[in-house]
Amino acid sequence: MKRIRSSSRKIDTAFAVLLFAVFAAIAILVVLLVAKQYKITTEVMEKDYRTRTANSYLREIVHQHDKAGSISVDEFSDTCALRFTEEVNGYTIHTFVYCYDGYICELTSVDDAAVSLDSGTQLIPAKSLVPELVDDDLLKISYTDEEGISRNLFIKLNCPTGKEAS
Repeated sequence: MKRIRSSSRKIDTAFAVLLFAVFAAIAILVVLLVAKQYKITTEVMEKDYRTRTANSYLREIVHQHDKAGSISVDEFSDTCALRFTEEVNGYTIHTFVYCYDGYICELTSVDDAAVSLDSGTQLIPAKSLVPELVDDDLLKISYTDEEGISRNLFIKLNCPTGKEAS
């Protein structure tokens, strides 16, 4: 009789240990799968965030300067740039948005100031930025993000070139 109880306890103990091991293995597997999915999700969200940030910045700066004759596409130190011009207290202020050294940069200067590309503030990682006035009231901005994905942004101007808003 003792022998049966002893063998029964060994089987019960072995079964409990085996059940615990299976539970632990499943728990570790679930944690690993969730961690992998979390990593993928955060990477996608980060890419979307960078795209939305770039698009929002470009739209906002264009709309801030959407006045007759204030938006142009110019060469700035041999780089294609968006130029925003405005008169403030008798001074002509120019704001340039361009791509330099892997970033979309912004530089604001007074008309007679000597400035260079590296004087601008680095804002958003990007490989290129090509603005183009498609029509008097339509601006196309093509840029390539840091991963090499090309994006096009079309912005309808409220004040077409040379005309004031009514």
